[in-house]
Amino acid sequence: MHGVLPRVRCPICLVATHFSWWRNGVPIGLTVKYNKLCRQARTVTPPCCDDSGYTHLPRYNPGREYRGSLKLLPSHLVQFQNLCKLFCRHKVEPRVVLDYALGTFGEEKTLILVNELTLPRIEDPERRATLLLSLMYLRPNTKTKCCGAEFCFNYKREGHHETCEEEFDEDNDLVRCRSCRSLLLKVEGCNTVNCVCGFDMNWSREKILHQQCKKGIVPVDIFDIPLTNDWLAFHDRQTRVMKNLRTKWAYK
Repeated sequence: MHGVLPRVRCPICLVATHFSWWRNGVPIGLTVKYNKLCRQARTVTPPCCDDSGYTHLPRYNPGREYRGSLKLLPSHLVQFQNLCKLFCRHKVEPRVVLDYALGTFGEEKTLILVNELTLPRIEDPERRATLLLSLMYLRPNTKTKCCGAEFCFNYKREGHHETCEEEFDEDNDLVRCRSCRSLLLKVEGCNTVNCVCGFDMNWSREKILHQQCKKGIVPVDIFDIPLTNDWLAFHDRQTRVMKNLRTKWAYK
């Protein structure tokens, strides 16, 4: 599907697999299509020129060097590299990598570390695009690679602004996938929905979660999947406890 990152899974165990594990076992045309879909998913129309084929996704270039100065503690860098390896093996979410970098190195160094030194070294284009998408969600104010013009990656418009707020008609069954951030529309069927990226969701619960987030009553970033899952589990436990307490008080 155009605009959605392709994620290849093992046909037997259905575990997501790295590009290097399967590329030599399929026709070359499939690897070309895989790379093309990953580039298209990050294709935008830059506000500074009419380049219809512009993509914000950097190419794989493991020998790329950063000409500036970047000083990091070796122990912190080793931990960051280990998290990157786990991410490339589909073991951790991209937010785990970015949260560690932002919390350890700060925003300025993290942007240099990820954009200049990490993304070009990720061989799998799907993993590279996923990490870039997660970074752009957190820090949407960026510059085009063609002209160096400032623009918002989320709204695809020129200049910088404070926040990116989405406005959806709540009468429509629209939900943004918390994994690939594709906008989904459900016409009919049950509540069990599987996004094309492989993210499983309960539709009614996702709608409520997005509505509560819009109202500012969810204390976590819902696109941080591990943190949100922990909060949902805690919220469910609290709900059961309060329900049991109300039942006991009612019969006293």
